[in-house]
Amino acid sequence: MRLDIRSRNVALTSELRQHIDRRVGQALNRFEQHVGSVRIALTDVNGPKGGPDKVCRLTVVLAACDQVAVTEYGSNLFRIVDRVADRVKQRVSSVLEKVRRFDPARSIRTAESS
Repeated sequence: MRLDIRSRNVALTSELRQHIDRRVGQALNRFEQHVGSVRIALTDVNGPKGGPDKVCRLTVVLAACDQVAVTEYGSNLFRIVDRVADRVKQRVSSVLEKVRRFDPARSIRTAESS
């Protein structure tokens, strides 16, 4: 799974990059066969002014259907990444379960249900 990280007005440190790789990887690992691409965009809305104005948007393009996107806001990028990873894991699981339930011909199964 390839992760495309983009940032605007945010210092993308090696620690932050490693945290993103680890958390998003853990969140989507069991869905890897269904994931086409993953993009994460980090933005500091007010730039150097400071404050709780950071935005993290995680977009996952699935092979079986469209895409899943989750956005979180806050002041600490590490916490925001944690929240967005947890939420996208739930959303991808839900979407794939609905596809499997309503279109059995696709026979989509996650690693846990196999």
